Amino acid sequence: MSGAILVENDLRFDFTRAIKATHIDKPNRAESECSAIVDFIVELPEELLYIEVKDPGNVATSQEDFQNFFNKFKSKELSKTLAKKCRDTFFSEYVMDHIEKPIYFIAIVEFGNRVFPRYTSQIDKLKKCLFIDKLPQQSTNHRVVKNGMIMDVDAWNMHSKLKQFPISRINTTSNQL
Repeated sequence: MSGAILVENDLRFDFTRAIKATHIDKPNRAESECSAIVDFIVELPEELLYIEVKDPGNVATSQEDFQNFFNKFKSKELSKTLAKKCRDTFFSEYVMDHIEKPIYFIAIVEFGNRVFPRYTSQIDKLKKCLFIDKLPQQSTNHRVVKNGMIMDVDAWNMHSKLKQFPISRINTTSNQL
C-alpha cells in the first residue's frame, strides 16, 4: 500500500490504509481555464474515491467569504461546480487510462460550528448534475460516477466504510471536530 496523509487547508486526511492516495489539485498546479479537478483521488481495493474539500467553517474564512459560499450551497451553483470538477477529473484520468474501478464522488463540506445545513437537497442536486440514476441500466459500466455524496467531517468519520480514513482539523483552535 502507498496511502498517504493528505492535507487540504486546515483538514488532515489519513489515507495510510488506502492502496494509493494522491493530492492532485495542489496549490502550485498549473491551472487550466477550461477544466477543474477534485482535490484527492484515493484508490481502494474495489473503487476509486474522487474527493473535493470545501472548508468554509475554518475560522480563517472571512464572514463575507462564508456567506458567499453558503449562498452557493443553498442554490444549485455549488452542485454544478462540484459536478464539473468530478467530470473534468474523470475525463483527465480516462484519457490517461487510469479508470479501472468504479468511481464514487464525495464532497466534504465542513461548516464547523457556524451553521448546521441539511445536505439532502444538495445531494439530490449533485446527483442530477452528475446524471446519476438518469442513464439507462445497460450503460452502468460507462457512468462517470456510481454515486455522489456531500457530507461533513463528522459524517465521514462515522461512515462505516470511510471511518478507517479519519479526518482531523490541524489547527485545533479553529473549529472543533
